[in-house]
Amino acid sequence: MGSGFGVQYTNGYYKCSTIRGCPARKHVERAPDDPSMLIVTYEGDHRHNQPAMHDNMAGTGMGMAFEST
Repeated sequence: MGSGFGVQYTNGYYKCSTIRGCPARKHVERAPDDPSMLIVTYEGDHRHNQPAMHDNMAGTGMGMAFEST
């Protein structure tokens, strides 16, 4: 999984795509000491109301749409 730049695992950077200009961001990376664990960091606040969640997502906090950057 190396990238050729000395990075063993790739990182994922995501931005909220619910509305244009929302500053909410999410960064996902593998824990350096345990590759089976993920570190998820959220930055910024959503500048809109939370969209209606699907029934299978209710209560999970996963109702916001994020797209890869």
